[in-house]
Amino acid sequence: MCLALCFSGMLPERQCHAQNTKKVDGLNFQVPEDWPIEKRGGVLGPIPTEEYVSMKFKDIDEEFESLKSELRDKISELQSNLDNLGSQLSKGTNNSEEQGAAQGAVGVDVAGILARLDEVESQLGRLDRKLTSKLMDVQKVFEENNLRAQTLEKSFEELQTQFFKLDEEVGYIAEKQRSAY
Repeated sequence: MCLALCFSGMLPERQCHAQNTKKVDGLNFQVPEDWPIEKRGGVLGPIPTEEYVSMKFKDIDEEFESLKSELRDKISELQSNLDNLGSQLSKGTNNSEEQGAAQGAVGVDVAGILARLDEVESQLGRLDRKLTSKLMDVQKVFEENNLRAQTLEKSFEELQTQFFKLDEEVGYIAEKQRSAY
C-alpha cells in the first residue's frame, strides 16, 4: 500500500527514489521506463517489485540461454571440424604431392580452428561481461526498491499511528458530546 502511495504521488517526492517519471493515463509514477503499469483491483499502479525483479531475471535467463545455444552450435561446429581433420590425417597419403596438399589443408584447418576458438573465447568473455552487468543492474534496482519499500513502510506506520490517534480523538469528542446531553 505504501508503495502505491509513493507511486500515486500521495507521499512527498523526496521519499520516492526512482529517477524516472512515467506518465500513464494522466498519472505520474516514479518508476523506471520498463516497469509495467497495470490496473489491478480497479487501481492503476506499477506491478509489484517481486514481479518486476522476476521479469528482469527472466529476460537475463532468456538472453543467457540464447547465448548458450549459440556457444553450443559453435562448439559442435568446431568438434565437426576437428573430426574431419582427424579423419584426413588418419587416411594418410602415399605420394608427396598429396602429403603436401594435406599438410596445407591441415595448416588451414588448424588456423581456422584456432581462429574459431579465439572467437568463442571472445564471445564467452562478452557473455560474462553482459551477465555481470545485467546482474549488477538487477541488484541495483532491487536494492533501490528495497530501500523505497522500507521508507514507504515507515511512512505507512506513521500514517497508521496518526490515524489511530485521530480515531481516539474522534471517539473522545463523541463521548464528550454524548455525556453533555
